[in-house]
Amino acid sequence: MPKVKVVVFGKGEAGKSTLIKQLIPDAMNVEHEGRTVAMDHGTISYEGWAFHIFGTPGQSHFTPVREVLAQGVDVAVFVNDSSRYFDEEDKGIMREMNAAGVPYLFFINHKPEGKKERRSTKRLLEDFPKPVKIIEGSAASDKDVKALLEAVKEILQDT
Repeated sequence: MPKVKVVVFGKGEAGKSTLIKQLIPDAMNVEHEGRTVAMDHGTISYEGWAFHIFGTPGQSHFTPVREVLAQGVDVAVFVNDSSRYFDEEDKGIMREMNAAGVPYLFFINHKPEGKKERRSTKRLLEDFPKPVKIIEGSAASDKDVKALLEAVKEILQDT
């Protein structure tokens, strides 16, 4: 069974931990006062693949943790909260992620209480390499996170 390292990036409160917990209910999560302060980690077997999924903390002072977690990554996932503006913090994390030089997916997380930002995803990402795939959904939805797993598998099969 091939082992694959998937790293989930995004700013704080984007839904990274929610997404990982939806995929792997017993995933490790290091948090303080409800915020991830180190990382999430879990492993899931899916259709012949062993996905080792790491979630990065989103706060800017954790950049060194993100840099370490990005080493040896096979596929990256950028989680964006659709109700918040894509700002300089998002762009900085995107630059960090793109420095890894690996294929990535863009997961647009629609939180139940949030209103969708009006700018198109294409416009948000115009300054970055195009993602292999854009997935819209809820990090709390089993169906949507399974679509993400399927997309990761497809990327790996195409490489």
